[in-house]
Amino acid sequence: PSSPARTHTPTQPTQPALALTKRSTAKMLLLFASLPSWHVGQPAGLGISAHSPKGLHALRARPAVAVAPEMVTAAAAAEGRSLHELPERLRAVVGEDNVREGEKMRGARVGEANIRLLARPGTCLEAADVLSQCIASGATVVLQGANTGLTGGSLPRESVERTPESVLLNMRRLQRVRVIDQAHQVLCEAGVGIASLAKEMRLFKRESHSVLGSVFLNPTVAAGVAFGSGGTQLRKGPAYTERALYCRVDEDRRVLLVNELGLEGLPDGTVPYDSAEGKALLARVDAIFRGDGGELRTDAACVSPASDREYGARMARMDGDISRFNADTRGPAVNRCEGKVLILATVHDTYEPPQSKTTLWVSTDSAERAFELKRFLFGAQREAEARGDSSIFLPASIEYMNRDAVDAIDEAARLYILVIGLLGVDNPLLKPLFETKSAFERLPMMSAVPDTLLCAFNGLLPPPLPEGVRDACAAYDHHLLIDLGEYGGGEASALRQRLDDFAAAAAETVATPPVRIHEATSAGEAKTLSLFRFVAAAAFKVWCTGHGAKGLSLDYALPTDVGGVPPIPLTPVKRLRYSHFGCNVVHDDIALPSTFDEARIHAIKGEIKAGIENMGGRLPSEHGHGTEYEAPADTKRRWMEMDPTNSLNPGIGGLSPLPNYGDS
Repeated sequence: PSSPARTHTPTQPTQPALALTKRSTAKMLLLFASLPSWHVGQPAGLGISAHSPKGLHALRARPAVAVAPEMVTAAAAAEGRSLHELPERLRAVVGEDNVREGEKMRGARVGEANIRLLARPGTCLEAADVLSQCIASGATVVLQGANTGLTGGSLPRESVERTPESVLLNMRRLQRVRVIDQAHQVLCEAGVGIASLAKEMRLFKRESHSVLGSVFLNPTVAAGVAFGSGGTQLRKGPAYTERALYCRVDEDRRVLLVNELGLEGLPDGTVPYDSAEGKALLARVDAIFRGDGGELRTDAACVSPASDREYGARMARMDGDISRFNADTRGPAVNRCEGKVLILATVHDTYEPPQSKTTLWVSTDSAERAFELKRFLFGAQREAEARGDSSIFLPASIEYMNRDAVDAIDEAARLYILVIGLLGVDNPLLKPLFETKSAFERLPMMSAVPDTLLCAFNGLLPPPLPEGVRDACAAYDHHLLIDLGEYGGGEASALRQRLDDFAAAAAETVATPPVRIHEATSAGEAKTLSLFRFVAAAAFKVWCTGHGAKGLSLDYALPTDVGGVPPIPLTPVKRLRYSHFGCNVVHDDIALPSTFDEARIHAIKGEIKAGIENMGGRLPSEHGHGTEYEAPADTKRRWMEMDPTNSLNPGIGGLSPLPNYGDS
C-alpha cells in the first residue's frame, strides 16, 4: 500500500455463471429473487418515476432501424465513411470481443432499447478514438457506466424521423486508479466503481468520497460526477470535482480533449483529440495508469478543488440553501453534465477514516421533533465555526425513515438484507447476479415471479432488526440512523452529548419520552442497521409487486431550513419517505391502487411536483433528468453549450433529439 505507483483493476468476471462453485451457486439462488430490478411493462405497473409531460415514448422498445444512405452526414461522406463501416472500425480500435450488435438492454428502473451498436473501450485513448469514429460516421453517442441509473438516461432513446443512429459507449472497462500525494487524492478512470474504489482506498488507510444506497451494484465514479450524486456523507459532500480529463464535440463536430486534471508534468488545456498534442497527452495518461513515472503529484499551480469542501458547513447553517440538485449549473462542465461530455478520468479527494465510530438508531414521536433534533445537533458545527475551531463537528451521516418505510422494508426485504450482509456490499458477484435476475424476469410471464415469491416467503426469515430497535419501531413513527465518527478532536463525544441533552430536554414535559436512542452494540449490528436503510428502494418495488400496487417514485431536495412534508392529493396505499436527512434530500416512494392508469399517476405526480416547488424544493436531486424529468431552461442552455451539435446523449432532460437541437 505504501507504493505510490500502485494500480488496481478490479476483477470483473466475463462469464460469472460458468465460474461459480457449489457454494456460490447457492448464494446466487438466494440472490436470484432478491436483487432489485425495475422494468417496463411489469404487471404491477412499477417503473413509473416522475415522468416528464412528454409521456412514455422514451420507454418503449426501440425498433431495429435500417441504416439509410441519407443518415450519413456530409462530413462522413466527404471522408468516405458511413455507419455501415463503423462496426469494423470500432473493432479495430477496441477488439472483436468489445463490439456488439443487435442487443436488447434494460435500464435499472426504466428504459428498454434495441442496441444497434455497443462499444467497450479499455483505455482513455480507445474511448476518445471510439467517440471520434462515431462522430465522423454521423452517429450520435449515448454514454453508459454500470447501467445503474434510475431515469433512463444511459440507454438510446426511441428513433424518430431525422434522428441519427446512436452508438452505446460503455465505459466500464476503464477501471484503473492511481493515488496522488501519498493517497490524499486519487486519480480514477471513468469506469471505476465506487465500491471498488472504497475497497482500494482501505489499503491506504483512507476513505473514498461516495457512499450510496446502490453501492453493492458498484456504480461508476464518473457517473456520480455526471449526475452530482450525493449519497450519505455530510463531511465529504456529493460527487464533485473540478479536476478532470474529458472529451467534448465542438460546433464543427471536432472531438476536443480537455485536460483539467492539475497533475505535475501533464499540462492543462484544450487540444484536438487527433492532434499530435492530443495523442501524446492520452499516451501519457495511459502510462500514468500503468504505474510509469513514479509518484504522482498535484501540480504546484493547481488550485482547483477535488471535492465540495464547504458542503458540510453549508448544511450545518440550515439557512435555506439547497444541498444539491441535478439542474444546478455551477462548476466546470463535467459536473452534472449528464453525458453531454465524455468523462475519461477524474481526481477526487480522499479522507482520513475515523478512529472509532458509533451507530445510533434514534426514534422520535414526530417529523417536526426529528427536524429540531437535527437543528440542535448541527449547532455543534455552528458553535465551532464561531469560536474559530477548524474541527468538523458533524455526524458522518444522518438518514431518515418513516413508519411506512420501516414496515415495507421489514415486510419485503429480509432475504435481501441477509444475503447482502453475508456476501458484503463490495462483493463482485452482486452485479452479475443482479443481471442474471433481470434476464430471468425478461422470460415470458416471469417478470413478477421473483419479487412475488420474495414478498410471500419474507416472513419465514427472522427479523433483521435487534429487539430494542423493533420495540422503538412499534412505538414511534419516525427514525434516524446516525453515524458519529471520532477524529481526534472529541467530535463523537460532543455530538453524543448533544443528542442526550436534546432527548432529556424533550422528556421533561411529557410522560412518554418523545425521543429514544439505541446504540449499536457491535460492528455487525451497525452493518445490519445500515443495510436496513439502504435496501429501501428495492423493498418498495418488492412490496408493490407482492401487494399488487403501482409505484410512483420521486427524489427531491428541500431547502435546508424546511422540515415539512409535501402534500399529496390522495391517501396512498403506502408512502415510504426515506432521506439523506442531513442534506434534506428525500426519496418519496408512493404505492398507489392497481386501478390507477398512467394518466392519473402522471397527474398525481404533477401535483406533488408543484407542492415540492411551492416549498422551495428542487427535483430531481441526484438521480438525473434522463427521460423522466424536464430540465429548466438554464440547464438546457448549459448542456447545449457543452455539446452544440447534440452529438452526445441526445434527448435528455426534454432536449430535442435532432441534430443541432433541430436548429432551435
